[in-house]
Amino acid sequence: MSGQSEIEDKYIKLAIALKTNQLKREELSSLTYQHVESSLQEHWRFRKPASIHEAVEDIQQLSAMWLPICQHRQ
Repeated sequence: MSGQSEIEDKYIKLAIALKTNQLKREELSSLTYQHVESSLQEHWRFRKPASIHEAVEDIQQLSAMWLPICQHRQ
């Protein structure tokens, strides 16, 4: 992924930012927005959400255990 975000929708970006902050507080303090975004993009390569609602639902279901990519980058 390049240095710039590939996700353009402001509501999805907001949902990612909110979820990232929640996970940082509750589960994984070293987590970054980029970790979450990269993991979601990888997930969505195989199953793209049909709507913003579905995308936000995917984001809200995230947990630190769902983001193994983060633990390898520390």
